Amino acid sequence: MQSWLENPVLLRRAVIVGAILLVTVPVIAFFATHGYVTIESEENTDVTITLESGQSVATNKSKIGQFVATGNYIASSTDQLGVARQSLEVKPFSITTIKLTVPKVPQAVPITNAQIDSLSPGDIPSFILRPSGLLTTINENGTFKTVIPDIMFKSISWIGNGEGYGLGTTDNVSWKAYHVQNGRASLIPLPQPAPYIPTVPFTVARDGTIYVVQSDQLYRKLPINSSFTQVDSAEKIVDLLSATTDSIVGVHNKGSSDDPFAIDLIHRNFVTKTTRTFPAAWSESPDTALHAEWNNDGSHLLIASQGNIKIYDHDGNEQLILPDATATSPRWVDATHILYGSKNAVMSYDITAKSATAVTAAPSYVTIQSLSTIEQGNYYIYGRTSVGISIYRVKKGDTAIIEKLGESNMQTLSESCELTYAGFTTPTIMYRSYDDKTTECESTIRSYLTSIRIDPKDVTIVKSATMAQ
Repeated sequence: MQSWLENPVLLRRAVIVGAILLVTVPVIAFFATHGYVTIESEENTDVTITLESGQSVATNKSKIGQFVATGNYIASSTDQLGVARQSLEVKPFSITTIKLTVPKVPQAVPITNAQIDSLSPGDIPSFILRPSGLLTTINENGTFKTVIPDIMFKSISWIGNGEGYGLGTTDNVSWKAYHVQNGRASLIPLPQPAPYIPTVPFTVARDGTIYVVQSDQLYRKLPINSSFTQVDSAEKIVDLLSATTDSIVGVHNKGSSDDPFAIDLIHRNFVTKTTRTFPAAWSESPDTALHAEWNNDGSHLLIASQGNIKIYDHDGNEQLILPDATATSPRWVDATHILYGSKNAVMSYDITAKSATAVTAAPSYVTIQSLSTIEQGNYYIYGRTSVGISIYRVKKGDTAIIEKLGESNMQTLSESCELTYAGFTTPTIMYRSYDDKTTECESTIRSYLTSIRIDPKDVTIVKSATMAQ
């Protein structure tokens, strides 16, 4: 019997089959670990594919079409102001086409460079003015007006329509809880006396339910009750991040120098209690600080920690990771949408569609640091520049003067003339000087305004404080 090696026909067939296998096996192996991805957007946009960590995989103008290894990615399209992002899962043998439209977003403009926090939403907000700690609002002429002169607030959580709850002190000896509304503060007695140092873990739910930790015990006050009730033990809890009527998210000290903190989710009305624990990386930086917040119906919880933002269901089961390595300071808008900062843009993320689009953009030299409380789509933006923090909001009407003041961001004209600008209503400069330098300081301010092409007559100039000599 003739061997196939001696049979020219069989040998030729074997060579052909071997050649086909030599070519097709690597090809099949390639397609088993890759998919073809097409990303399309408008002309003159920058289209990118990145890993969820932010590492670039591909970039091009307007369109990308190429094979990509299987895995999870972010498809993005950007222009000078806007950006659109969408999560992308590449599967074996897959062909995926994504069309991204970059929205034309309104510009965010500066409102003030004053040191303020706990901003309430609205055109005429209330806020805590630093370093005094006094609750403040805006006069008709655009200057600041103290609302409650005898309470120094640590923080205020706004729950809507100018109503909020906060911790404050009248004597720098002890903290007290207050209900703030219509320019008045009503005392809410805490379960125990609260020394001024250290501070008290304190948080407020959207419905006005208050939680506080004292002496390793967790207390709750429902809106219908006049006093607090002990609901659980709270050993080693050092901070409260967020709450609903029947749930809290707190930070506890694990007592380990290498891995000191964790985040606890405790819920189900503290009776049939369930506790879930998540890793936490404590940071004093607002860009990476621990943050947690329930959405408005309590169905989802976001936690920002260790450089990423994760979304969980009510029971603490992870649902998704926000697909943006530059994301900071997330805030719920409603049950399914989140606003967050990304470089100089404010992004809106839809947890159902798993896509993000820009809703406003600050000047390119600004980095979004955090967002104020959001109410009916209204909010303020804390933006960091090379010379400090300023407050921004979506542009409304003619803002040319306040934009120039914000771009200059001048705070000291001389050792006897310091200033703060504000533009909540009209362009305003509030200055501080020595009593015998008032006239000189005002003259210096007018010269400064002229130098940045602002007519001094278009700006309200008011002395806000006298420097101590």
